[in-house]
Amino acid sequence: MQVCFNYCRPLLFLDGTFLKSMYKGSLLSACTKDRNQGLYPICFAIVDGLLHAAANVFPGASHSYCLVHLKKNLRTRLGGVAMDRKRYLVELFGKCAYAPTLELFNELLAEAELERKGGDKMRDFLSDLDVKHWAHAHFPGHHYSELSSNLAECFNRWIKDERSSFVMQIVDAIRMKLMEQMSHRKEESLR
Repeated sequence: MQVCFNYCRPLLFLDGTFLKSMYKGSLLSACTKDRNQGLYPICFAIVDGLLHAAANVFPGASHSYCLVHLKKNLRTRLGGVAMDRKRYLVELFGKCAYAPTLELFNELLAEAELERKGGDKMRDFLSDLDVKHWAHAHFPGHHYSELSSNLAECFNRWIKDERSSFVMQIVDAIRMKLMEQMSHRKEESLR
């Protein structure tokens, strides 16, 4: 099994999605990208609630927030702000997040004047976020320019129809999908 991970990025995309069956609960997943940038599910679990045990399982590992979700939250927080100004502030926030160096980050942040132009709403939003969890330049680990959890969202879409099933049906359906995916990838590699 170790050989399978030789061609994957050393990143984990963790996410949880609510089940829609009568038993509720959450389906937690850990995925990575294969060498072709494809979805590579590592593991999944069905639990009563979301677990916050990543720090115990991966001590010393760095984590970042999904920029797509942060921008969505920012748009919501900027309720009442004119649409053009809101779009502008969210775009500037994204540019700051993607800045590869501290110098460029500081330059963009100063140029953007996010706090001044966004007022109290922007100031409150930024004060709730530790910069090391959203800005590329401040991130203490390696994230290989991945600033979103879109891969985890891909997994959620991949199992969308199964979310309304019973727990054993969900597990079996995911198992079948994984087997089909592995078989397909093996066939492609032999071509």
